[in-house]
Amino acid sequence: MENTSISVADERKIEITDRTAESLSLGAVLLGWMTIIFAFALLKVYPMAGMVLSVVFFCGFGFLIVALTSWKKGNEFGLFAFGMIAVFAWSFVALNILPATGLVSPPTSAEVATFMISFALFVAMFCIITTFFPVRLLTIVIGLASLMFMLVGIHTLYSDAALGTAIGVLAVIVGVLSSYLSVASVINGCARKQMCPLLMKKV
Repeated sequence: MENTSISVADERKIEITDRTAESLSLGAVLLGWMTIIFAFALLKVYPMAGMVLSVVFFCGFGFLIVALTSWKKGNEFGLFAFGMIAVFAWSFVALNILPATGLVSPPTSAEVATFMISFALFVAMFCIITTFFPVRLLTIVIGLASLMFMLVGIHTLYSDAALGTAIGVLAVIVGVLSSYLSVASVINGCARKQMCPLLMKKV
């Protein structure tokens, strides 16, 4: 009988390196831009109309890109947070545009307040999750954003001019901090060192 020799292939370790860029900085700068645009509408610099709604609507696509790329990289927080922000952006635009088409009735103050406050509660969940991350500035930004949406919901029920101005100022702060967080993260990543402070947590 002819002998049959069985050869065992050498085991080789293959390492796959992810070379795709981190997209969370894009999400942060879009959030900052959208919030600042929204803030000046609250401060009565211009109406909550075409320009504001267009920016919010198209930012929704940017948030969706961030969510999808986060999913691809296995970043569950990015998928969870920016996926929901994308849906919020489109829902906000729909609430302002669809009633004009006659397809739906205009939302009541209670409905808009529920929409804003419920979203604020979800943003508060994002804030809690970020306490596990080393960047303390991220927790501050998301915490202030949660407070901002909560106050917008309350302002919808109780139209107080002073509260509206306070929300506008808070929105500017959130927008500036979010934009700084994004740009600082990119600068630090390109420089490969901590050039812009991000209030990192001490380990």
